[in-house]
Amino acid sequence: MDRHDEIVVFGRKHEVLQFVRAAPAAGIDQDRPVPLVTYGEPCGYHRLATAALKDAGLAWQDAFIGPSVASLSGALAAGFGVMAIMRRAAADVGMIVWEDAPLPKLPDIYCGLFVREGGPRIAYEQLAGEIASAVRGAGGPKLVATVA
Repeated sequence: MDRHDEIVVFGRKHEVLQFVRAAPAAGIDQDRPVPLVTYGEPCGYHRLATAALKDAGLAWQDAFIGPSVASLSGALAAGFGVMAIMRRAAADVGMIVWEDAPLPKLPDIYCGLFVREGGPRIAYEQLAGEIASAVRGAGGPKLVATVA
């Protein structure tokens, strides 16, 4: 992309990434690797969680790898381990955010739909607006920024 192209950003800008667990009483054994419930290595949540654990000098292991939020929620409910996910997404599916986890703070992430200059721009912006509206729910799409 040419640096002079205009980019339009739709949707959310900032998301908080948190560890979640099965129940308020569930914990982890500090003498064992942190058991992770994830979508697997290609997932950004997995990469960010493992990087934070590694930077903190904590060992980890994949306790459960699943293809859907339903399978991951089930693994959490069964007590297989902990999971990194956006705070908003965790609340949407009833996962319990671990506020005082003895684990490193995860980095915040930034999300958006980016539409660049060129091509059928109006169609791209309409599609981005519809996707943002579906993701945001009743709040509708919001133009976050235009960058030139």
